[in-house]
Amino acid sequence: MKIVYISKSIIPSRSANSIHVMKMCQALAQLGHEVILLAPRSQKTEPGITDPFAFYGVEPCFELRYASVRRGYGWWTAVTARRENADLVYGRYLNGCVYAGWLGLPTIFESHAPDHEGKRWDSWLFGKILGSSQLRCLVVITRALSHYYQQQYGLESARIQVVPDAADPPSLIKAADALVLDNSRLHVGYIGQLYAGKGMELIYRLAQQCPWAAFHVVGGGEKELAYWRQRANGQDNLILHGFVPHAQTNRYRQAFDVVLAPYQQQVAVYGGRGDVANWMSPLKLFEYMAAGKAIICSDLPVLREVLRHEETALLCPPDDLASWQAALVRLRDDVTLRQRIATTAQQTFREKYTWTARARRVLAIAQGTAVTHA
Repeated sequence: MKIVYISKSIIPSRSANSIHVMKMCQALAQLGHEVILLAPRSQKTEPGITDPFAFYGVEPCFELRYASVRRGYGWWTAVTARRENADLVYGRYLNGCVYAGWLGLPTIFESHAPDHEGKRWDSWLFGKILGSSQLRCLVVITRALSHYYQQQYGLESARIQVVPDAADPPSLIKAADALVLDNSRLHVGYIGQLYAGKGMELIYRLAQQCPWAAFHVVGGGEKELAYWRQRANGQDNLILHGFVPHAQTNRYRQAFDVVLAPYQQQVAVYGGRGDVANWMSPLKLFEYMAAGKAIICSDLPVLREVLRHEETALLCPPDDLASWQAALVRLRDDVTLRQRIATTAQQTFREKYTWTARARRVLAIAQGTAVTHA
């Protein structure tokens, strides 16, 4: 099957959505399909990157084609898909997917948040795609988002499928020497952005309360890093590693004893905008699970769709520092508990949350053989 993936993601960039897009295209191609990824040209791409496939750690098994137009990008993507005689158009870019449906192409649209709301044009387009006879299914990443769309738009459960995010299994992660760390402290890691709601404030306070642990923060923009480096000046157990290309993050992840996902009640996305706390399915969680690391995570309803307290993670109230500190002490003192949680999380990941499994479910949707999820 020829699949044209329509994306608005800037590639290459540090955004999680661009990682998601590249990984999904790789998985679809690895299942034996011809995949063409369409992406906009942008001056905001990560500087100095000559090979976007290597940047993301994906195989060049699909075609990455950049827009040949400055205006009308959405229409260009749809026309390109028709010119390529696509059997399926799949993507997260609303405009392009709507236009593809207008051109008679079978389409799957994937939504990670109701970010069209409050925008007259986007809301009109969203209504159009829901009413399109070419829409094979609306894919969402959480049950919470599925329920929201069913209630707000009267969607039947059969027209919407919940397919959480994913990660690469350990067998597909390129071998890399783990970061060499001393054994004198428990090494606690966080990999991700430092926007509002990601939990850096909590990590900073935890490091102050737990001098017996080393806290490693991998990621962040220069502005956020400058702020935290100044604030944490002299605090030797808080190490800010800065941005690391996604393909290289595993060498850090594998070196940590415990990993943190300290999401708050409101969580911004790439660029520090919006709030996805009610709908998110963070890539970070699945990468932590794949690595076989003990996770301490914020106890938010949407994250309980993936994690189980005391089984695949220790869940703590987002703003309760004492609870996070107690969880960290437990994992420091009880190595058996730490290993059990890590192992259970990795087993659960292998069974449900690989990119290949995700791509296979999406294709089952396109072929009308998917299992409905309410």
